[in-house]
Amino acid sequence: MSNVNFPKVVTITGAASGIGRATAKLLTAKGYIVSIADRNSGGLAETFKSLQDAGLPHGVKHLATTIDVTNSQQVNAWINKTLEEYGRIDAAANIAGILYDDRLLKDETDERFMNTMNVNVNGVFYCLRAQINAMEDGSSIVGFMIKTTRNAFGRILGEFGID
Repeated sequence: MSNVNFPKVVTITGAASGIGRATAKLLTAKGYIVSIADRNSGGLAETFKSLQDAGLPHGVKHLATTIDVTNSQQVNAWINKTLEEYGRIDAAANIAGILYDDRLLKDETDERFMNTMNVNVNGVFYCLRAQINAMEDGSSIVGFMIKTTRNAFGRILGEFGID
């Protein structure tokens, strides 16, 4: 891997909207190269276009990849694609996450609960594992989920998953 210090290469999940998109825009404005990922291809394309419009020096381009973070093979392929393109990963922001807050816990279904756990816990694990294996000493990883909820289901997930 390269010893070049700047521009830094950052992988970001959940980049199709919200905090993930804002993080990608902020880091791009600060001169970072971003490799963004999300399962929402339309939103990801919008984010990617806004980043490309911001420009990078020397013809370097950002990377956008449609993936499902609950699929470790897709995550690994994305990280490998990032390494092939840039030679290294300096930082990662694992922001992809979901939260259903439209039902009380007593009304929640097994399917929705498992989907939440798969994205918010397994997805973060798959990303972390791939990113850590690709990073050099001195790299950084940020993982978080902002949660606002009207019921106990979201609070319980925070106790057992990613908060």
